[in-house]
Amino acid sequence: MTGRHVAFTHSGATLGLIAGELLADEIVTGERSPLLEAFRPGRFQ
Repeated sequence: MTGRHVAFTHSGATLGLIAGELLADEIVTGERSPLLEAFRPGRFQ
């Protein structure tokens, strides 16, 4: 589905503010933040 985004973190209280800001920027600009690369689902491949 397009237009829907989901974010999950086990450290939500600690990282919620910066994660929200980084994810919002990715959604608006379409550019991936290098700060989030280590947390993407593709790391399990």
